[in-house]
Amino acid sequence: MSIIVICALLLAFIVYIAVGLSVGRRTKGIADMLPLGFNKQARVENSAEFSASTVATTLSLATVVMAFFELAQTFGLWLFWTVATTTFGLLLMRLFAGRIWKRMSAYDHRPTLHEFLGTEYDSKVLSYVGAVFTSLGFLGAFAVELTVGSRLFAALVPSAPAPVVVVVLSLVAFIYTAVGGFRAVIVTDRIQMISIWLLLAVLPVSYFLWVRTHRK
Repeated sequence: MSIIVICALLLAFIVYIAVGLSVGRRTKGIADMLPLGFNKQARVENSAEFSASTVATTLSLATVVMAFFELAQTFGLWLFWTVATTTFGLLLMRLFAGRIWKRMSAYDHRPTLHEFLGTEYDSKVLSYVGAVFTSLGFLGAFAVELTVGSRLFAALVPSAPAPVVVVVLSLVAFIYTAVGGFRAVIVTDRIQMISIWLLLAVLPVSYFLWVRTHRK
């Protein structure tokens, strides 16, 4: 069991690093690293990528729920501060979503939210600040997933030292995002989506073969 888990993790590491290096070769500036403009790499290109990113976000939400169970004993009621701020942000975004969408419809292309804010307020600085805060949000989500991932791996492979697991997971995530930027995250979201569909297709086949074998 431990060997299977370690091999699966190593395969994921290789794929993530390869994606980061592949995307990084086409990176020419900061706009290719952060979601600043529609005509750059760091953008959601089509509905398939949007769908994959949405599924990845849902899985991240499940990770957050798991993290709450892990961190509740340490932080107690202070964890509700993150719930309150996240809820406020979503409600605020929902309040202005209609107006933003109407203004976006006047554009000859579909801008990112950061590009939209920079154009509407005639401020390049604002678009950069927005992109930076998006990246900080990604780092926060990464910290949560790292917490859950290291605990899960430690449960599957008890002999693995927890600090080593955290360091390895951190290095892989840092390297592939530092080299490939936001585009690398989008690509790995798509790979994750394809993997989910493949596993869902294989699951009933595996179950059928298991039942057939045990009946004999």
